[in-house]
This record gives sequence, C-alpha cells and structure tokens, in this order.
Amino acid sequence: MVFECSSNSTCWENCNLVCIGLTAGGSLIVLVLCIVIITAIVCCCCCLYRRRSRRLRYTPLRDPSGSVVTTYNPATRRNQDIRSGSISDAVAEEGLYEAMQRQRKERESTRRETGLLNCQFYLRSNQKYVLETHLPDIGSRISKSWFMVRPISGGQFNPPFLLTMSPISQQCRLNLQGTDKHVMNRLFRILEHQCIHKIMEIDYIPDKRIIVILEPFLQRGSLKDLIYHTTPSLPWSTKYSVRRSGLRTHQIQNFGRQILEAVLFVHELGFKPFGQIQSGNIYLEGGRCRVSGIDNAILGYKPRVSRNVKTYKENIDSVMFGHLLFELGSGKELSNPAPIESDYKNVKNQQVVEVLQFIFQSRIPPTIDEILQLPFFQNARTSVDNPEGIRLDEDIIELIQKSRRYRSKGGKGRKASSSTYSNEGYYRSSLFSTTPQVADSTVTSSAANESSLPPPPPPPPPSNTNDKSALWSDIHKGKTLRPTVTDDRSAPMI
Repeated sequence: MVFECSSNSTCWENCNLVCIGLTAGGSLIVLVLCIVIITAIVCCCCCLYRRRSRRLRYTPLRDPSGSVVTTYNPATRRNQDIRSGSISDAVAEEGLYEAMQRQRKERESTRRETGLLNCQFYLRSNQKYVLETHLPDIGSRISKSWFMVRPISGGQFNPPFLLTMSPISQQCRLNLQGTDKHVMNRLFRILEHQCIHKIMEIDYIPDKRIIVILEPFLQRGSLKDLIYHTTPSLPWSTKYSVRRSGLRTHQIQNFGRQILEAVLFVHELGFKPFGQIQSGNIYLEGGRCRVSGIDNAILGYKPRVSRNVKTYKENIDSVMFGHLLFELGSGKELSNPAPIESDYKNVKNQQVVEVLQFIFQSRIPPTIDEILQLPFFQNARTSVDNPEGIRLDEDIIELIQKSRRYRSKGGKGRKASSSTYSNEGYYRSSLFSTTPQVADSTVTSSAANESSLPPPPPPPPPSNTNDKSALWSDIHKGKTLRPTVTDDRSAPMI
C-alpha cells in the first residue's frame, strides 16, 4: 500500500524546517564545546604558571640576624617564621634585590646605633670631649665607627678631633688593661716628624673590647680623596666608585719622596716591615703628606692592600709602595699582585712606568732606600727634615718588638670565634653598596661587639700512658703492627 501525501509542498516545508533546526542546534553545541575546551586550557596554563612561579620564588632560610629559620606558607603565600610565627613579606611582596637592600640597611642601622651608644658611653665616662657629629662610614673597615668630637674646655674655639672606635683585632697580643696602653701613648707623645700623622690618645674599653683612637681631624682628608677628587666626609662605598686620571708628575714626585722618607723613619724605629702603606692611610696637611698607621701596626690591624701582596715574602713595604704609586699615576687601584702589560697602559707618565717596572719586575723587590735613590724621587722639589734620633726607653722598645713578633708571623693570632668580630677581611666595596663576602671569619650581629671572648677550653684530663708506651716505642723503632679485625655488627638482621 502506498500512501500519498495530499500536499507535496507542505511536506517539503516541514522537512526543511527540521533540517534547519538540527543544523542550528549542532552549531550551538559545537560552539559551547569550543568555549569549554578553551576555558579548560586557560585554567591549566594558569595553574602551571602559578606552580612554577611558586617553585622558583626565593625563600630565605634565615632572617637578617641569621638566627631564625623561616619557611614558606602556601596558605598565606608568605615566608613565615617557624619559631615565633611572625610574617616576613621580604620576598612575597617585593623583589629579591629590594629585600637584600632592605636587610642590609637594617644591619647597617643597627650597627651604627650600637656604635653611637658605645661612643656616648665612653664620652660620659671620659668627660673630656663632647660629641659633635656621627660621621658616615668614611673608611673601609665595616666594624669601625667614626665621630667628630671637641674638647669640653675650649668649646667651639678648639679644632675638632676625629674619634674612631673599633673592636680589638684578633692578632693583638698587648695587655691594653695594663702597662702596654700607657707605653703606647708615651710613644706617640714623643713621636715627632714632618711626614708622620699625629695620634693624640689611645684608650681601651675592656667591657666592650673596643679600642678608641683620638687624632686630629684634617679637612682635606687622605691622599685617596685627592686622587678621586671627592669629599672626605662622604661614605666610603660611594665616593671612590668613579675612576680618575691620576695626579700630575710633580705631585707624584713630591708625595712619593715624602712617603718614602716617612717609611724610612718608621723603619728606624723598629717597625720593619711596616705593612700600612696605602692611599687611605696618608693624610694631607698644608701640601705635605702625613703617613699614619703606626697604631694599626701595633694593634694588629691590616690594610686592604695586604690581601694582594701576601704572595711576596721580602720587602713588603716596597710592594705596597708600588701599589700606591700605580694608584697615583693611573687613578685606580691595582687589582693584581703585580701590574700586567695592560695595566701599564693606564699610567700616562713614562717615568712612573719605569719606577713601577723597577719595583715589580725584579726577582726580589728593591728596598725602600733603593727606591728613594732613584732620580725620579731625588729630583723632587721638596725637602724633608728628618729629626734627630729619638730616644726610646726599654718599655717602648719591648712594645715594638712584641708587635713585630706577631706581624712577622703573618698575623697569626687567636682563632676567631663566632661571637666576636674579626676585623681583617671585613672591608666595604667601593663599587657596590652590598656587604662584601667574608675573608677570614664570619660577621655576627651588632650585639657581638658587647660580648667578650669565651674562656679557653679546660685542659684534657690526664690519661694513663703506661699501657701505650710499649706501642709508641715499637712504632718509633719501625716495627710492623699486627692487622686488626673489626667485628662490624651494624648491618641489619634479616
């Protein structure tokens, strides 16, 4: 049986409507599926990115004082203190460089506050001087503080003095609580020379283990300030970062002649080697150089340049003078123990280059006297009147010999403990303001200045050596010992 539609046009219209509806519904479903797939892909990419950024985020293990361990808390996305539960947003809310800079500034602020409190404590107990200015860190040693003070008696009419405070050196073997401090002050009172910087007084705070040095405050600063054309009162980490072109030839001749004459005078006193020749230890006053550092030589402090010249065993002072001469001629410090060919190109004066080659290209460096006899320094338009022989008493001679004894041993002293500063190796960088790496020991918090050295460990208990005497005698005679069998039962039992 065949059914026939009464109206063919009506059937075709119904079929077309059904096809159009199916086509529109399929397109809508496909569009919804595409949107769902794209949304899923975007969510997966975001999750992966967040996991990767969380994995690569720097998390400090310790806080600025170095004593509290921190961990990352995923719930708060912050670094949380394990012990106290405090929150540190150093890395979660700011970059690594900003966090390091903030921590460095906090350490510097704490150290300066501690130094200011120590200075106020000393001035109240001394009652001779009044604090005028807490100077910036104008020197390279990190643990040292600088202050400008004036005498109480004269008021504003008296010239200011420079008061420095620094922890005692690990190499110092002097009895600063006894007679050595008075002998040292007596030495500086009789020490008179045109090219030697004057030291007014040296004191010691036994409770804080801090050495206090009082000296005249010179407005022109040091020879290094003249080389870099900078202000002496600026921070050391920034004022020497720009390289200069060096000094003129007549300045190098005059200053070099005066420095050599002063070093020869120091050698005659018994400080040989001197070991303190650098541009920061040479002050300028009235067109004349004044060499300082005798106090550092006695107290066991070393300059920064000593790290570059430690490979030399003889005539260390001549090598240090060569480094100073290179800085005078080129306007920058010598980074190597001896200049190379590219370094000589930075020195404009050929006569200075010849003197440098005479110092560094010899198998054994020449002495200070031999350098002084060169025509370059003999033709200098300056004169140094050497004083007559200074009479040193037996106590001063013994003090000089005691300091020379540990200086000649390479500065070996007490082993640095974790609760004190070790001054050698702690110097600022002139190119970057971040704290440099430690060379000899570790720097602790600023409160370590106030702690004293721990007592030496007790001697070991006496042991009974009678039963071992036969064994030692057999070993010295060269006898062969019987092999021992070890019964190791540390393996697990199965």
